[in-house]
Amino acid sequence: MEPEYRSPFSSFGTNEIEHGTIEGFSSSKPDLETATLALAELETRTNVQIAEDRINNRLTKSGHKPIPWLLRVRKNLKILIFEDEPNENYTNSLYVILRDGYTEQNGRYGIYVGQTTNTTEHRFEEHMAGINAGNGLQKKRHSADAFADVAMAKGARFKTPIL
Repeated sequence: MEPEYRSPFSSFGTNEIEHGTIEGFSSSKPDLETATLALAELETRTNVQIAEDRINNRLTKSGHKPIPWLLRVRKNLKILIFEDEPNENYTNSLYVILRDGYTEQNGRYGIYVGQTTNTTEHRFEEHMAGINAGNGLQKKRHSADAFADVAMAKGARFKTPIL
């Protein structure tokens, strides 16, 4: 059964999506996740070519492209299931941080995958502060939203590959 996917931007207007996405390019590290998800949402709508063009132009200017596998991964993460039900006191979360955007030079996206017993928001703050962080992670990360949104599953184990 295909996991149901709901766009995080489905309740926003086209102008809100465009302006929010463009704003994500104002930092030194463009928010590639938001741009990818915004373009995917806009593809489901009519009369949005100008907004799509503006977002694509910002991606091109930054030297990046939309993340081609992001929607597939987000859908596939919905199939994480419990092999064994943990007791009610057990909490553990998986998370993914987008480290590097795709460029022709590096030919890949860099991701960091981790697990924590803290909330993912707390663990993200620790990463950005350099506390038990992956080497250079706080300097290289591209999308804070990727941390909280891409993967969170309490006590789950993979039965099916996510990619």
